Amino acid sequence: SLFLLINGSDAAYEAWIQGQKAPVLKRASFDLLVARVQDVSTHLNGLIKEGVYQAWITALILGDMGKTQAAHRLFESMGINVVDHDMFYAQVVCSENARKELPSFARLESKAQDLLVKTADLGHWGHMTHLEGGFEMFEPLKHSNILVTDPAAFWFEAVVHSCDVAGAAGHVSPEGPVIYTENVYQVLEAVYAACAQLKEASVADAYDAYMSERAAWAGLPLDASLDQVLVRLAAMLRLMDAGSGECLQQAVRLWTSGEQAVIVDVLSIAGANRLPVTPTYVPAVFANLASSEELGTTRCERLEKTIAYGVPWVARVLRDYGVLLAQHKMSSEIPLNFNAIAGAVKVCPYVLNKFDGWINPETGAVELGSPALAH
Repeated sequence: SLFLLINGSDAAYEAWIQGQKAPVLKRASFDLLVARVQDVSTHLNGLIKEGVYQAWITALILGDMGKTQAAHRLFESMGINVVDHDMFYAQVVCSENARKELPSFARLESKAQDLLVKTADLGHWGHMTHLEGGFEMFEPLKHSNILVTDPAAFWFEAVVHSCDVAGAAGHVSPEGPVIYTENVYQVLEAVYAACAQLKEASVADAYDAYMSERAAWAGLPLDASLDQVLVRLAAMLRLMDAGSGECLQQAVRLWTSGEQAVIVDVLSIAGANRLPVTPTYVPAVFANLASSEELGTTRCERLEKTIAYGVPWVARVLRDYGVLLAQHKMSSEIPLNFNAIAGAVKVCPYVLNKFDGWINPETGAVELGSPALAH
């Protein structure tokens, strides 16, 4: 995808949209991405275009190293063992000792190395995109002051992320970035625009700006705490149409009053802001449920069942997490990790009806625990 943007030709655009489902990326949007690549590659101090290109390539390659067991074995002795591959990349590149083990990093000229270190830990793009956490998601970018001191470096990292997303399904369809459609473009541009506000605005302002966009796309209000929950769920479920928003609103009636109280407490903005670190892989749990044909023949049926029993289950785990933190039985630096649950519901979507959740306080891993009782 990076090479297509560097090329920028008619043929490159056609290669980009080859195999995409509607709405395909518009030519005007593609041209804006091309212009960004050209602009960034000519405005980074001390690096010629070829040096910027090589820095992009290296960042994209290293960004996937956390997906390999070999990399985890290599860096575990240095205290780097986080599961999330984006966080893994940030920790490795920001560690002077760890990055000595990266030949591709060592081959970069010093200014390019500095650029990767500067931009490796500006924030977790996926968490921001899916509204997985609270205001703290925007704190690293705000505190870096990079939007004031070196805005081109911020846009360098935005290109890395765009290309990373575009290549996410490369193992399935190597012909082109099939998932980087017009909808994905609009979502990422909204995230970048909210982040760009941090040059002058607060993290709360950036969060609110992006959340308002997500609410508008799903046709949802933002008047009450329950509305905030539904907008966050819409973002986690990648929903961008009013029809889906209506399905979410209808599904709320399936919650008991007790379930709704817990859900609003932990999944409203206030609830998200109470968490010291953003939980990981929650959207994967919901997305895997919502894509399961076992939950219904229509999209709305699947969404309703995801909301009806998937969301209360996750909310109970988040409630239990808060209790562990309050009792000092778990470090506030360890994020919850729902990866195992995402895998479990992909195989058997009704498994959450059978088991409660259990949190490993040493690792933050959420696992299937005791047989479920009535809640």
